[in-house]
Amino acid sequence: MMLMAAVLSAQTSVSVLYSPQDAGKGLRIDQQENTYGLYGSVAYGNYKSIYGYAKDHYRMVVGATKHSEQSYIGIGVAYSRFGETDLPAASKALIPVTIELCGGTKIGRFICGLAVDVVKYSAGVNFGFMFGNKE
Repeated sequence: MMLMAAVLSAQTSVSVLYSPQDAGKGLRIDQQENTYGLYGSVAYGNYKSIYGYAKDHYRMVVGATKHSEQSYIGIGVAYSRFGETDLPAASKALIPVTIELCGGTKIGRFICGLAVDVVKYSAGVNFGFMFGNKE
């Protein structure tokens, strides 16, 4: 019962995300309690580059955030899974577990952010809205 009360008193953000390097589209959910929070995201896309392709790229991220009144920063662990590919085995794009740094801004109930994979040097943007109690 206490867990349910804590979840209901927290602030939740739901965002759509886009990653240009693989035309990935997905969903991100943030849960904030006071100044700290947790987030998770899932995305799907297909890499196409001069070096080759990777079909069916699934990316899942879990992480933690630190919030201020109008912004947030965070760090997460990302896991990627690929289908058919002709990229070289040594390609950074094929590394399955990487680190993501993120940050963003809040304007009223609107939220937008940027996430950067510091291993693969790839990035994504997210846009969404906050629900629940507002501090």
